[in-house]
Amino acid sequence: MITTRHNTMTACGFARLLARGIEASYTPETKDAEIQRLVDYLQDLAVSRSIHAELPGSGSLERKRAEQDAEWLDAIACHLEDTQP
Repeated sequence: MITTRHNTMTACGFARLLARGIEASYTPETKDAEIQRLVDYLQDLAVSRSIHAELPGSGSLERKRAEQDAEWLDAIACHLEDTQP
């Protein structure tokens, strides 16, 4: 969850925001393909962050941050994938 001074953004909200941006920027024929490309990219990033958390020599704070990043990216990808028909 992203927290700012006045607002909190969940992974679901962030995914909806991304989906609206794609809908506004792409034609209806290509929208689903673009969402799927973004889902794949986010999942790749999540895997990369998970691997980074497992590297030897990573400090505990760095490892925890990498794990949180991976969970966040994966959650966004899952919610974004759910926006497709």
